[in-house]
Amino acid sequence: MKIVIMINSKLIFRFLILSVIIVMNACSSDEPMEPPSPRNFDDVEADFAALDISAGVHDYSLEILNGVVYHFRVIAPERGAQEIRPLVLTFHGATTSTDAHKNTECYAEPGLEILNAFIMSPWAEGGLWYDDRAQQMVGDLVY
Repeated sequence: MKIVIMINSKLIFRFLILSVIIVMNACSSDEPMEPPSPRNFDDVEADFAALDISAGVHDYSLEILNGVVYHFRVIAPERGAQEIRPLVLTFHGATTSTDAHKNTECYAEPGLEILNAFIMSPWAEGGLWYDDRAQQMVGDLVY
C-alpha cells in the first residue's frame, strides 16, 4: 500500500511540475505587449456613427474619452429614408438610480408621440443637470 501511495504521489508531483513549466512557457512572450492606444475623437465619432437608430427603443453605453462613459436612451420613430424628424431631450429627476434615463414609457413616449420625434434621454449618473459634467455630456450627445 505504501508503494502505491508513493508512486502516485511521485506521479502527481511530476505532473504538477510539468504543468507549471508548460504554463510559464506558454504565457511568456519575447515581444513586449503594447498598451492599447488611448481613444481619440475619431474613435468616438466612429462609435456614434455605428449606433443603431432604427425605429424603436435603444439603450446605449458609449465610451467617450479618458474612460468616461455616457449612458443614454434613444427612442427612434418610424420614418422614411430622407424624412427629417425633430429631436427632444428628456431629463430625469435627481436620483442615483442607474435606470432613471429609462423611465420614458410613462411620460415621454406617450406625451411626445404626436411629434413623431427622436427622444434622447441621458443619465446624469447621480448628479444634477446643472453640474458641469452633465452639461458637457448633453452637449456632446447633441453635437
